[in-house]
Amino acid sequence: PEQVAAALLQALTPPFQISGHELTIRASIGISLFPDPAADYTNLLQQADSAMYAAKQSGRHRIVRYNRQIGQALQEKSQITSDLKGAMARREISLHYQPEFDRANQHLVRFEALARWNHPLLGNIPPTKFISAAEESGLITELGKYLLELACVDAVNWQQKTGHSIPVAVNISFLQLRTDGFVEMVLDTLKRTGLPAASLELEMTESVMLGEFEHCREVLTSLRAFGVKLALDDFGTGYSSLCYLPELPFDRLKIDRSFLQKANQDRSGETLIEAVISIAHRLNLSVVVKGIETSRELEFICSLGADQVQGYFLGRPGPDPCSVIAKHSSAVQPSTRTGHKDKTSQYQPHGLHVAKT
Repeated sequence: PEQVAAALLQALTPPFQISGHELTIRASIGISLFPDPAADYTNLLQQADSAMYAAKQSGRHRIVRYNRQIGQALQEKSQITSDLKGAMARREISLHYQPEFDRANQHLVRFEALARWNHPLLGNIPPTKFISAAEESGLITELGKYLLELACVDAVNWQQKTGHSIPVAVNISFLQLRTDGFVEMVLDTLKRTGLPAASLELEMTESVMLGEFEHCREVLTSLRAFGVKLALDDFGTGYSSLCYLPELPFDRLKIDRSFLQKANQDRSGETLIEAVISIAHRLNLSVVVKGIETSRELEFICSLGADQVQGYFLGRPGPDPCSVIAKHSSAVQPSTRTGHKDKTSQYQPHGLHVAKT
């Protein structure tokens, strides 16, 4: 069967001429066999379909034969999807918080909320698995609302307990951003929980630049007008387009650890980080570098002029921000960065203010 599938792929490789246009077709092929491993006709089609999706996920225009690992992954994904809604009702999904620090003075400036799910049967499920399951199943809107409210409630609690108004950053999916009523949902959550808009930052990846760009820009502009901060996460790892970046009202860019790993390998990686920081500053954006794991990496990033830093070397995600605040109480102060103007009409430092409540 692999030979037949390979012949099909080869036949589809050359471009087709249709009505004067040149079109290219790419195929993903899944293979399953009867009677092993498929026991009947229905099972055969299901397994071949699963193998086809595995081919798509591994890069498309590929051939994948169904195997036990694909079946186990499919079964696990099905269970995650079916259990997700109940997990929210049972409060099995919680948040851990990772601190971010000002590069210039090491002050604690915000916490990033990171979702965690301890499944009663599957154990700890990585966020990448259950969030992608939520996106594919249509549950991402409900999950996103659940996580946002949880983060806002926690932020109000730690601000009241510690007396420090340290903001919280919450990751959102591009699918949430395209949902009708998203702005109203965010504002209603802030109102019900009592968290000031300036204490909330929404983080999103570059996928917001794909499709419905005008709608996404309107949503982000509305949120920014109400005082919510906005960050573009994992910049440069996905679908980034510099021509779109100046049109979106972001406050910060977050550089992924993969850039730092490349910088550890050769000079071109260092040049790339320097270029991103320079471009961001020219666009009046502050920059945070993620994934710092050693003192050498911290020193290196600080020498390049990043505004904020985050990583295991500085602080791992944990369930109790209050203990982190107590540990860094002498360094809970406003950021000193004043070199760039905010995208609002008023002049403000890019570092988020942290003051006594």
